[in-house]
Amino acid sequence: MPIQVGPCEAWPFNPCCAVDDYDPEDVERWTRVASQILWSPSGRRWGPCPVTVRPCRRSCLESAPVSFQTGAGTGPWVPYVGEDGIWRNASVCGCKSDCSGGELCEVYLPGPVYDVVEVNLDGEILVPEAYRVDAAGQLVRVGGGCWPACQDIAEPPGAPGTFTVTYRWGLPLDDTAIAAVSELTCHLLKDCSPGSCGC
Repeated sequence: MPIQVGPCEAWPFNPCCAVDDYDPEDVERWTRVASQILWSPSGRRWGPCPVTVRPCRRSCLESAPVSFQTGAGTGPWVPYVGEDGIWRNASVCGCKSDCSGGELCEVYLPGPVYDVVEVNLDGEILVPEAYRVDAAGQLVRVGGGCWPACQDIAEPPGAPGTFTVTYRWGLPLDDTAIAAVSELTCHLLKDCSPGSCGC
């Protein structure tokens, strides 16, 4: 998963103060700032934010050219040293037996997983009944099938021989989070406006 350096969008603002006298762009800017300030100490777990991952067994990446393992695709990437001593980036996977062999019937999605938007296998969008998400972000193939153990990372998502999962991660914002960002936004608007004493 790409490194998340802030909330994917500003949190909802429910005005707890009069904002008619402020420029709407200032309100929007300070809402983004307040969202960023609160997102960090809340554990960076509020979302839901969309992300697309390309699961692949680590052993498959070791057999691929090094040029395909330096950030190609969309992640999630975990750096490791292969058996040949070369640094690589691998996607986290779950397997029926272990990640060195056997069938790949579940893959780990870094989470928390809010919902799965789309699973694309060889360019075909799977129906939601073909998979489920178990606790701890395990995307499980149902109906007797398994996920492909390897994919062609050099190909774009949706091409034959590829496997992508688009999902939203993060906890849904609750009333407490919305109240907190609204209060902080009002504080920033009032104390950081021209002519004020400062934040």
